[in-house]
Amino acid sequence: MNQYLKFLNKECKTDQQILNDIKNEFDPKISINQTGTFYCNGIMNLGTGNDKFMRDHINWHSKAKNWTMFQNISVLGMIHQGNHVGAYSILDPYLPNKNVRSTDTDSEYINGGALYALGLIYSNFYNKNTID
Repeated sequence: MNQYLKFLNKECKTDQQILNDIKNEFDPKISINQTGTFYCNGIMNLGTGNDKFMRDHINWHSKAKNWTMFQNISVLGMIHQGNHVGAYSILDPYLPNKNVRSTDTDSEYINGGALYALGLIYSNFYNKNTID
């Protein structure tokens, strides 16, 4: 599986300028535009591990609320699909912390999106530790 991920990452020909043009074309206050842009990024980089667009626009991403945040974080699962080795390190900032119980509504959507992303990363792959 590792060779497959290396191949996809090496052969990724995503044009970041297209994503930047889409992002800049629409009103940033409308969440559906942000979600659509992140889904475009996810589809263009499916399985490649190329999350450069998300890292470059982290400030824009952090303005999302509720379901938009859930969806944006779940796109990480699309991008890193099959990356079983690095899944937890990638999603660690977003995964629920067992020791801290948050009452913040945004954190519930963030945690849910991260768990969904984890499911996408491990799709078609059984891992008892992940399930537990």
